Amino acid sequence: MSDILKVNNPTAGFDNASRTHPVSVNDTNVQNIVDMTKVTRSDGKSGNAEKELGLNYGSNFGTFLEALRNTPNITEILSDILFQMSGETQQVSQNGFMSELTNILKGMNLTQDELLSFIKEQSSAAGKFNNVFFQAVEKLLENTKSADLQMEMLNFVKIYNDASSSQSTLKNIQSILKNISTYMTSNYRQQLQNIMDKLTELNQNRSEGSQSDITSFLKKEVVPFLSNYIKNTNNMGKVRDFIAMLTLSIAKYENGSMDKLGQSFNRLMDFRDFNNVFNGITVDDLKKLIQNENTNETDFSKYFTDALKRGLKGEGGWETKSAFQNILQSLLLNESVYMPLNHIMVPAYIDGRPMFSEIWVDPKHKEKNEKGVKEDCKRLLVKFDIKDLGLFDLIITQKKNGVDLQLYYPEALKQREDGIKKDIVGIMEKNGLNLRNFALGMSSKSKTIEEVFPQIYERINMIDVKI
Repeated sequence: MSDILKVNNPTAGFDNASRTHPVSVNDTNVQNIVDMTKVTRSDGKSGNAEKELGLNYGSNFGTFLEALRNTPNITEILSDILFQMSGETQQVSQNGFMSELTNILKGMNLTQDELLSFIKEQSSAAGKFNNVFFQAVEKLLENTKSADLQMEMLNFVKIYNDASSSQSTLKNIQSILKNISTYMTSNYRQQLQNIMDKLTELNQNRSEGSQSDITSFLKKEVVPFLSNYIKNTNNMGKVRDFIAMLTLSIAKYENGSMDKLGQSFNRLMDFRDFNNVFNGITVDDLKKLIQNENTNETDFSKYFTDALKRGLKGEGGWETKSAFQNILQSLLLNESVYMPLNHIMVPAYIDGRPMFSEIWVDPKHKEKNEKGVKEDCKRLLVKFDIKDLGLFDLIITQKKNGVDLQLYYPEALKQREDGIKKDIVGIMEKNGLNLRNFALGMSSKSKTIEEVFPQIYERINMIDVKI
């Protein structure tokens, strides 16, 4: 047995081998030796902004960035649909998908005042927490030193979000139940249909205090029925997946009750700092605020949603179904909790030409001034596609002492650059805006959101992001 403590005599001639025969970098008997005194070649790694930021693409945020980079340009897709199919609406019967598309096109005929009002309405609905009340909440959240107050305020925001979307959550629950019924065996399907009818009846007779009745029905009737179904049938497929989604929606619906909202707000009023700012505001005021949000749907939103549903079903032609899928993906991405920008869609006619536009607004953009100090400003990215002209990218940064503007125009207007520059300068002067810097050039490719708003990579999450 060998002596692992090496107390036996060493083999002669090998005790100082490493010292008498050092390894040399020029030794051909040793392969791939590393010379620590120099860098002989690159390590094969390429620079990457995401890697430098330490982003993990296994995370939700990493998935969001990946989707943001790969999502098609919704402005170009919708422009193609509206521009190319607008002529067809006059040649076919006005029903189904074409009827919805016609409504959208008719809604684009807006005067200048109507267009401004339309943008304001969308802007007010773009973020759930961009009103005066939540601006004050956010300011207090940033300034308070009380950890307990911060936690209670964040809990209040979550309950308010669930309460303001309770009706859409209930619609989602009904939609999930409908999907579950399609995958059930026939002997259970009719039982589930009876339960769904009762739920619909409860919702139709809904009063202020009946939300708790609906929650109780969901927990005591719906969940036990589905639990027994899984137990008896061992269905581990689609139904089980839908049930997991259903339980999350039920939990959200229960958390968004007006009773919980009132209890959370009353707890906040017990904090002196909160009471000093919001003294005089009642739970009834919050309920009115929620009601105003739920009635803030424009005609364009309704017609566009209906057209999107029909397009996803293939009613606009199977060749356009993938285009509507890309539109839906882009819309969902713009409503992500990781997206700190307000998003607005604007269809209109400009000098008789149909135009579709998207606007992204960062109301809390920061840039360094001449002294190197970061100051608050606003930045906008406006994409607009005008029929027979092409796609434009307009970047506006509004600062205290003026406006910086960048406009990238399509190649078709290359010969009119001087006239465009003169017209824009005139527009700025007419509206009393100080144009500090102005860049004008032909667009080689469409600007991406992350190019214009690089702070997205900084994981900026604000109270007024979309949820």
